[in-house]
Amino acid sequence: MKALLLVLFCCISGFTAVEANSNIYWQPTDKTEYYRILKAGSLAEINNELAIIESSSLKNKDAYAGALLMKKAGQLKTPREKLSNFKKGAKLLEAKIEADPSNTEYRFLRLIIQEHAPKITKYNNEIIEDASFIKKNYRQLDPEVLQALKDYIQDSKILKPQDFQS
Repeated sequence: MKALLLVLFCCISGFTAVEANSNIYWQPTDKTEYYRILKAGSLAEINNELAIIESSSLKNKDAYAGALLMKKAGQLKTPREKLSNFKKGAKLLEAKIEADPSNTEYRFLRLIIQEHAPKITKYNNEIIEDASFIKKNYRQLDPEVLQALKDYIQDSKILKPQDFQS
């Protein structure tokens, strides 16, 4: 019965259970949807994705949640809510980058936010460093993230398609 419920949950939530060292970790089956929401998701979609991520056992959930919280901040009404969500998200994402500075996807998430963050947040100190790091290491990205990067560079001011031709 428990196995049936687990399979049903996986089908409904869009997540797949992966057993590793006797622990179950939830892995997103479609990062494409995450990056779509990060790019242009509504407040409801962002909140839904955050709920899924925060209730998961993803080892990198803080990076994903952090970027979404900063994106969410731009859609909130009061300056206090905006600042609170942005700071919380930045803290989560920065902690993951500090713990794993060679993770190209984390750097990509931060670059996305830095390029679109209002100047008042002063969240753009690593934009050049992150862009350079991504240009050098983009081949390490999962196919879904690589596609998100290819889509992103079409509108980026710092990353250009010619940076990724080899």
